[in-house]
Amino acid sequence: MSACVDVVKQSKPRTILAVGEDAELLSRFVAAVGLEAEAVSRDDYKGRPAASKRYDVGVAWFSPASLSDEDLHCIARMRDLDCRRVYVVASSALHSQLLALGFRPCDDGDADETCYEFDIAEYKRRPEWLNSKYWAHPERWGKDRW
Repeated sequence: MSACVDVVKQSKPRTILAVGEDAELLSRFVAAVGLEAEAVSRDDYKGRPAASKRYDVGVAWFSPASLSDEDLHCIARMRDLDCRRVYVVASSALHSQLLALGFRPCDDGDADETCYEFDIAEYKRRPEWLNSKYWAHPERWGKDRW
């Protein structure tokens, strides 16, 4: 848990949404972060209206063995609607499922759990070839017929 707390603190969020199954673990996480954070169980989160509030950071903590379809829906909803940046704490066995959702590992973690991150601002970096140098040719405007 300490690795994820450090990663979340480095992003300097104002508001945090923590979603998971274990209420005690979520409350310990919220206390460790020490910022304005809201801890919500998965079932309560599913019942909330979509995008009721936009959070700077979302943290998802689910069972380490496997992610159910409900867990994946909660993570995708946090990523798409409710949070600007999302961290998921999961075992390395779930690596391929989280990569499929666009997450990338943000720490080495220990053998049991790794922290994965999704940040829409860094999700797809702009390729070097995608600029006017290679396609617009402004120096040719007005000289040739297109």
